Amino acid sequence: MPKPASRRRISDADDGFAELGCRIFDAEHFAGICADLWQSVAYAAVTDPDAYDAGRKQRQTAALLALDIPGFAAARERSVAALDAAASDAKARGGERDLRAGRKSVDPDETAFAVLALPDMWRKAAAKPSTWPKDAAALPPDFLPVRFERAGSRAVAVSLSQNFDPSGEVSAGGYWIHLSGDGGKHWQPPLYTGLADRFPYVVPAEARMPLLGADGVINVEVEVALLDTASITYPPVALATRRKQSDLYLAIPVADLERDSDGDGFSDIAERHLLLDTAGEDAPMLVGSQPTAACGPLSNEQGARIALLDQLFEIKATPIVEPLDMAEANLDARIGQWGDAAMGPPRAVFLLGNPADFACLSSDRPIIVYSQRHMAALARKSPDFRAVEMPAIVFNRARDRGYAIWSAGWTGGTFRLRFEDNRWKFDTISSWIT
Repeated sequence: MPKPASRRRISDADDGFAELGCRIFDAEHFAGICADLWQSVAYAAVTDPDAYDAGRKQRQTAALLALDIPGFAAARERSVAALDAAASDAKARGGERDLRAGRKSVDPDETAFAVLALPDMWRKAAAKPSTWPKDAAALPPDFLPVRFERAGSRAVAVSLSQNFDPSGEVSAGGYWIHLSGDGGKHWQPPLYTGLADRFPYVVPAEARMPLLGADGVINVEVEVALLDTASITYPPVALATRRKQSDLYLAIPVADLERDSDGDGFSDIAERHLLLDTAGEDAPMLVGSQPTAACGPLSNEQGARIALLDQLFEIKATPIVEPLDMAEANLDARIGQWGDAAMGPPRAVFLLGNPADFACLSSDRPIIVYSQRHMAALARKSPDFRAVEMPAIVFNRARDRGYAIWSAGWTGGTFRLRFEDNRWKFDTISSWIT
């Protein structure tokens, strides 16, 4: 069921269509459809007032209220209150930006590394471009090179990847360190820094201070260019910074990057970033880490959910990442400066859903299931952490047909499911990307 567009005209049949849908799709077998239909009616009554004739909108809203639709008045009040709160927040901060999507300026968590002023000897030096030598091995496909440096047999590289920072088109991901003991001919496993691009630090490709320090420390020259999360839209067309600062560097001990206290394959830094260091009910679920003794044969519904998961992550897409503070009028130049975010199959999978749906699932790659209560904490880790929202599958009564609408925030689509020849098959009904 497509959501109404912002300029959709409210017809007299809307409420009747919703009522008919609720009668056809009973709640027991088609959970959520009835509620979504009435939500569409409410949405159409309170959407962007600029898209409607004010008098006509007022008459239509009054007519809808007069129908005494169960829950409509309360839903409308909540929508109006949310829009008013967003507008008040924008006015209080002196901004003109439209916050109708509910976005606010989020401050990132403090880094665990020492943030130091660039020494005078390097501050006065000329920045040197970083080039990738022909005799150095390439980084894994998920990692976009930012800097390379070699001193004798030692080599170090800094890269960007969305492996632990799924940010769609908003950011190129998080920063990783790559070390080599043979001048870059072979790379050790990549080390995650916990630093998300532009949240608040940026590692410039042309730098003055050498990366390789003494006593196992990597000195990474950085600038502060804090992305204002309130400026995020899809597609991102006017990303802006809230704070800038230059002439800084981070002293990053390699031992801190390598430390994995519990030996689970996630470094301590990665665990903090992904909330895996929490325990009890507040912890996200790492698929396959819980006992499965109570798991019996898979039902058709469970099999469909697992098949949908496989189908979603066979999709390969490279989002466009927009630079900060680009003039809106200079669209051609902006497109020319967009870069690709590093993508690739080995990355972890981040899901937004009910952990119970995946309790009996095992996987050969990390799958972390978050609930809505985790999203505020994740918003302080990456500028727009994008877990894939696992959709409910709407089945027919025989449970051998269904459809699902999925979204990763910046991309999504609709699948039709068919159970044939003892397995689930998929047809793509629609797909979209911002």
